[in-house]
Amino acid sequence: MHPVAVQVYLTLLAVAAFLSTSANADTSTNDINALHFFYNSTDGYNWTWQGSGAQWVFNATADPCLDDWQGITCANCFYNSSVCNVTEIRLDNYNLRGVLSASLCDIANLTNISVASNALTSSVPPCLFSSLLKLNYLTLRHNSLNGTLQISPTETSFALQHLDLGENLLSGTLPSALGDYPALTFLSLSTNLVSGSFPAFLNQLSNLTHLGLQDNLFSGTVPSSFFPPLQLLGSLRFGGSLLTGTIASSLCDATALYALYFYNANFTGKHW
Repeated sequence: MHPVAVQVYLTLLAVAAFLSTSANADTSTNDINALHFFYNSTDGYNWTWQGSGAQWVFNATADPCLDDWQGITCANCFYNSSVCNVTEIRLDNYNLRGVLSASLCDIANLTNISVASNALTSSVPPCLFSSLLKLNYLTLRHNSLNGTLQISPTETSFALQHLDLGENLLSGTLPSALGDYPALTFLSLSTNLVSGSFPAFLNQLSNLTHLGLQDNLFSGTVPSSFFPPLQLLGSLRFGGSLLTGTIASSLCDATALYALYFYNANFTGKHW
Protein backbone atom coordinates (compact mmCIF):
# COMPACT_ATOMS: atom_id res chain seq x y z
CA MET A 1 0.00 0.00 0.00
CA HIS A 2 1.26 3.47 -0.85
CA PRO A 3 2.70 5.30 2.23
CA VAL A 4 0.18 8.14 1.85
CA ALA A 5 -2.68 5.66 1.68
CA VAL A 6 -1.36 3.95 4.81
CA GLN A 7 -1.22 7.26 6.64
CA VAL A 8 -4.80 8.11 5.61
CA TYR A 9 -5.97 4.66 6.67
CA LEU A 10 -4.34 4.98 10.09
CA THR A 11 -5.81 8.44 10.54
CA LEU A 12 -9.30 7.16 9.76
CA LEU A 13 -8.85 4.33 12.26
CA ALA A 14 -7.85 6.82 14.94
CA VAL A 15 -10.86 9.02 14.21
CA ALA A 16 -13.20 6.02 14.32
CA ALA A 17 -11.70 4.90 17.63
CA PHE A 18 -12.16 8.39 19.07
CA LEU A 19 -15.80 8.59 17.94
CA SER A 20 -16.56 5.13 19.31
CA THR A 21 -15.32 6.10 22.76
CA SER A 22 -16.56 9.69 22.83
CA ALA A 23 -20.06 9.14 21.46
CA ASN A 24 -21.02 6.17 23.60
CA ALA A 25 -20.60 7.42 27.13
CA ASP A 26 -23.36 5.99 29.30
CA THR A 27 -25.59 8.05 31.55
CA SER A 28 -24.54 8.00 35.19
CA THR A 29 -26.11 5.04 36.99
CA ASN A 30 -26.76 7.32 39.93
CA ASP A 31 -28.74 9.71 37.68
CA ILE A 32 -30.76 6.84 36.18
CA ASN A 33 -31.67 5.48 39.61
CA ALA A 34 -32.77 8.92 40.79
CA LEU A 35 -34.91 9.41 37.68
CA HIS A 36 -36.48 5.98 38.20
CA PHE A 37 -37.48 6.89 41.76
CA PHE A 38 -38.83 10.25 40.56
CA TYR A 39 -40.80 8.53 37.78
CA ASN A 40 -42.44 6.10 40.21
CA SER A 41 -43.25 8.77 42.80
CA THR A 42 -45.04 10.91 40.18
CA ASP A 43 -47.16 8.13 38.61
CA GLY A 44 -44.97 7.89 35.55
CA TYR A 45 -47.14 5.24 33.89
CA ASN A 46 -49.82 7.89 33.44
CA TRP A 47 -47.69 10.80 32.27
CA THR A 48 -48.85 12.69 29.20
CA TRP A 49 -46.02 12.35 26.69
CA GLN A 50 -45.20 15.23 24.37
CA GLY A 51 -42.88 15.99 21.50
CA SER A 52 -40.63 13.72 19.51
CA GLY A 53 -38.26 12.44 22.19
CA ALA A 54 -38.38 8.91 23.58
CA GLN A 55 -40.69 7.92 26.42
CA TRP A 56 -38.97 6.88 29.63
CA VAL A 57 -38.35 3.13 29.84
CA PHE A 58 -36.39 1.48 32.63
CA ASN A 59 -34.64 -1.74 31.71
CA ALA A 60 -31.13 -3.14 31.52
CA THR A 61 -30.20 -0.95 28.54
CA ALA A 62 -32.10 2.21 29.47
CA ASP A 63 -30.08 5.37 28.88
CA PRO A 64 -31.82 8.78 29.26
CA CYS A 65 -29.08 10.70 27.48
CA LEU A 66 -28.23 8.43 24.57
CA ASP A 67 -31.89 7.47 24.03
CA ASP A 68 -32.97 11.14 23.99
CA TRP A 69 -35.65 10.88 26.68
CA GLN A 70 -38.35 13.53 26.68
CA GLY A 71 -37.70 16.36 29.11
CA ILE A 72 -34.06 15.40 29.68
CA THR A 73 -30.96 17.37 28.71
CA CYS A 74 -27.48 15.99 29.29
CA ALA A 75 -23.86 17.10 29.21
CA ASN A 76 -20.42 15.48 29.03
CA CYS A 77 -21.59 12.76 26.65
CA PHE A 78 -18.76 13.38 24.18
CA TYR A 79 -15.13 14.42 24.11
CA ASN A 80 -13.86 11.18 25.60
CA SER A 81 -16.01 11.42 28.71
CA SER A 82 -16.71 8.13 30.44
CA VAL A 83 -20.15 9.17 31.68
CA CYS A 84 -23.05 11.43 30.70
CA ASN A 85 -24.65 13.68 33.30
CA VAL A 86 -28.30 14.76 33.42
CA THR A 87 -28.33 18.57 33.66
CA GLU A 88 -31.96 19.55 32.97
CA ILE A 89 -35.41 18.12 33.70
CA ARG A 90 -38.25 19.91 31.90
CA LEU A 91 -41.62 18.23 32.33
CA ASP A 92 -44.16 21.06 32.33
CA ASN A 93 -47.73 19.88 31.81
CA TYR A 94 -46.88 16.16 31.76
CA ASN A 95 -49.58 15.10 34.23
CA LEU A 96 -47.10 14.38 37.01
CA ARG A 97 -49.05 13.35 40.12
CA GLY A 98 -48.04 12.64 43.68
CA VAL A 99 -44.76 13.36 45.45
CA LEU A 100 -42.00 15.65 44.28
CA SER A 101 -39.25 13.21 45.16
CA ALA A 102 -36.10 14.21 47.01
CA SER A 103 -34.32 11.74 44.71
CA LEU A 104 -33.82 14.67 42.32
CA CYS A 105 -31.24 15.96 44.78
CA ASP A 106 -29.06 12.96 43.93
CA ILE A 107 -28.57 14.28 40.38
CA ALA A 108 -25.63 16.46 41.27
CA ASN A 109 -25.19 18.26 37.94
CA LEU A 110 -28.74 19.59 37.61
CA THR A 111 -28.91 23.21 36.52
CA ASN A 112 -32.61 23.35 35.60
CA ILE A 113 -35.74 21.75 37.06
CA SER A 114 -39.10 22.74 35.56
CA VAL A 115 -42.20 20.72 36.48
CA ALA A 116 -44.86 23.43 36.24
CA SER A 117 -48.56 22.84 35.54
CA ASN A 118 -48.82 19.35 36.98
CA ALA A 119 -50.59 17.83 40.00
CA LEU A 120 -47.82 17.41 42.55
CA THR A 121 -49.22 17.36 46.08
CA SER A 122 -46.26 17.00 48.46
CA SER A 123 -44.09 19.51 50.24
CA VAL A 124 -41.04 20.99 48.51
CA PRO A 125 -37.96 18.88 49.34
CA PRO A 126 -35.56 21.05 51.38
CA CYS A 127 -32.60 19.42 49.64
CA LEU A 128 -33.47 21.32 46.45
CA PHE A 129 -32.11 24.38 48.25
CA SER A 130 -29.10 22.72 49.85
CA SER A 131 -27.76 19.85 47.75
CA LEU A 132 -27.82 21.03 44.14
CA LEU A 133 -24.86 23.35 43.95
CA LYS A 134 -25.26 24.03 40.21
CA LEU A 135 -29.02 24.63 40.15
CA ASN A 136 -29.88 28.04 38.69
CA TYR A 137 -33.48 27.55 37.48
CA LEU A 138 -36.29 26.01 39.57
CA THR A 139 -39.95 26.35 38.62
CA LEU A 140 -42.64 24.37 40.42
CA ARG A 141 -45.47 26.70 39.46
CA HIS A 142 -49.12 25.65 39.21
CA ASN A 143 -49.18 22.45 41.26
CA SER A 144 -50.66 21.70 44.69
CA LEU A 145 -47.43 21.70 46.66
CA ASN A 146 -48.03 22.43 50.32
CA GLY A 147 -46.40 22.95 53.70
CA THR A 148 -43.86 25.52 54.80
CA LEU A 149 -40.71 26.21 52.83
CA GLN A 150 -37.62 24.82 54.54
CA ILE A 151 -34.54 26.68 53.35
CA SER A 152 -31.07 26.79 54.86
CA PRO A 153 -28.33 28.92 53.33
CA THR A 154 -25.61 26.87 51.61
CA GLU A 155 -23.29 27.14 48.64
CA THR A 156 -26.40 26.56 46.51
CA SER A 157 -27.40 30.13 47.27
CA PHE A 158 -24.76 31.43 44.90
CA ALA A 159 -26.16 29.66 41.81
CA LEU A 160 -29.95 30.02 41.93
CA GLN A 161 -31.22 32.75 39.59
CA HIS A 162 -34.86 31.86 38.89
CA LEU A 163 -37.28 30.56 41.54
CA ASP A 164 -40.99 30.22 40.71
CA LEU A 165 -43.22 28.62 43.35
CA GLY A 166 -46.40 30.45 42.36
CA GLU A 167 -49.90 28.96 42.28
CA ASN A 168 -49.48 26.28 44.92
CA LEU A 169 -50.73 25.74 48.50
CA LEU A 170 -47.61 26.76 50.40
CA SER A 171 -48.33 28.10 53.88
CA GLY A 172 -46.63 29.43 57.00
CA THR A 173 -44.08 32.22 56.97
CA LEU A 174 -41.17 32.66 54.60
CA PRO A 175 -37.76 31.70 55.97
CA SER A 176 -35.37 34.63 56.17
CA ALA A 177 -32.77 32.47 54.40
CA LEU A 178 -34.65 33.20 51.19
CA GLY A 179 -32.90 36.55 51.28
CA ASP A 180 -29.52 34.82 50.99
CA TYR A 181 -29.65 34.05 47.27
CA PRO A 182 -27.62 36.90 45.76
CA ALA A 183 -27.95 35.70 42.15
CA LEU A 184 -31.77 35.63 42.13
CA THR A 185 -33.27 37.76 39.40
CA PHE A 186 -36.78 36.23 39.36
CA LEU A 187 -38.76 35.26 42.47
CA SER A 188 -42.45 34.39 42.51
CA LEU A 189 -44.50 33.06 45.42
CA SER A 190 -47.78 34.38 44.08
CA THR A 191 -51.13 32.74 44.82
CA ASN A 192 -50.25 30.66 47.85
CA LEU A 193 -51.27 30.73 51.51
CA VAL A 194 -48.10 32.31 52.87
CA SER A 195 -48.69 34.46 55.95
CA GLY A 196 -46.83 36.61 58.43
CA SER A 197 -45.40 40.08 58.13
CA PHE A 198 -44.18 41.46 54.84
CA PRO A 199 -40.82 39.74 54.03
CA ALA A 200 -38.69 42.88 54.07
CA PHE A 201 -35.53 40.76 54.10
CA LEU A 202 -36.08 40.14 50.38
CA ASN A 203 -34.59 43.55 49.67
CA GLN A 204 -31.21 41.85 50.16
CA LEU A 205 -31.77 40.36 46.70
CA SER A 206 -30.25 43.32 44.90
CA ASN A 207 -30.29 41.59 41.49
CA LEU A 208 -34.06 41.02 41.44
CA THR A 209 -35.88 42.16 38.33
CA HIS A 210 -39.21 40.46 39.17
CA LEU A 211 -40.82 39.93 42.57
CA GLY A 212 -44.27 38.34 42.77
CA LEU A 213 -45.87 38.09 46.22
CA GLN A 214 -49.50 38.77 45.28
CA ASP A 215 -52.50 36.79 46.49
CA ASN A 216 -51.12 35.59 49.80
CA LEU A 217 -51.95 36.30 53.44
CA PHE A 218 -49.19 38.78 54.32
CA SER A 219 -50.22 41.34 56.94
CA GLY A 220 -48.84 44.52 58.44
CA THR A 221 -47.06 47.27 56.55
CA VAL A 222 -44.38 47.53 53.90
CA PRO A 223 -41.37 49.27 55.47
CA SER A 224 -40.07 52.34 53.66
CA SER A 225 -36.57 50.83 53.74
CA PHE A 226 -37.68 47.99 51.47
CA PHE A 227 -37.45 49.73 48.10
CA PRO A 228 -34.13 51.64 47.83
CA PRO A 229 -31.81 48.58 47.55
CA LEU A 230 -33.82 47.12 44.65
CA GLN A 231 -32.38 49.23 41.86
CA LEU A 232 -32.89 46.59 39.16
CA LEU A 233 -36.48 45.70 40.07
CA GLY A 234 -38.75 46.06 37.06
CA SER A 235 -41.92 44.21 38.15
CA LEU A 236 -43.35 44.23 41.68
CA ARG A 237 -46.60 42.50 42.60
CA PHE A 238 -47.95 42.33 46.15
CA GLY A 239 -51.70 42.92 45.83
CA GLY A 240 -54.44 40.65 47.08
CA SER A 241 -53.17 40.53 50.67
CA LEU A 242 -53.90 41.82 54.18
CA LEU A 243 -51.23 44.51 54.00
CA THR A 244 -52.12 47.95 55.36
CA GLY A 245 -50.59 51.40 55.78
CA THR A 246 -49.14 53.60 53.09
CA ILE A 247 -46.80 52.98 50.19
CA ALA A 248 -43.66 54.90 51.03
CA SER A 249 -42.36 57.53 48.63
CA SER A 250 -39.07 55.59 48.65
CA LEU A 251 -40.76 53.41 46.04
CA CYS A 252 -39.67 56.11 43.61
CA ASP A 253 -36.07 55.10 44.31
CA ALA A 254 -36.69 51.87 42.41
CA THR A 255 -35.98 53.63 39.14
CA ALA A 256 -36.14 50.51 36.93
CA LEU A 257 -39.73 49.76 37.96
CA TYR A 258 -42.17 49.51 35.05
CA ALA A 259 -44.95 47.30 36.48
CA LEU A 260 -46.50 47.72 39.92
CA TYR A 261 -49.54 45.79 41.18
CA PHE A 262 -51.02 46.24 44.66
CA TYR A 263 -54.72 45.60 44.00
CA ASN A 264 -57.18 44.45 46.69
CA ALA A 265 -55.00 45.54 49.60
CA ASN A 266 -55.82 47.98 52.39
CA PHE A 267 -53.28 50.66 51.62
CA THR A 268 -54.15 54.26 52.44
CA GLY A 269 -52.79 57.67 51.60
CA LYS A 270 -51.02 58.79 48.44
CA HIS A 271 -50.00 56.12 45.99
CA TRP A 272 -46.68 56.90 44.37
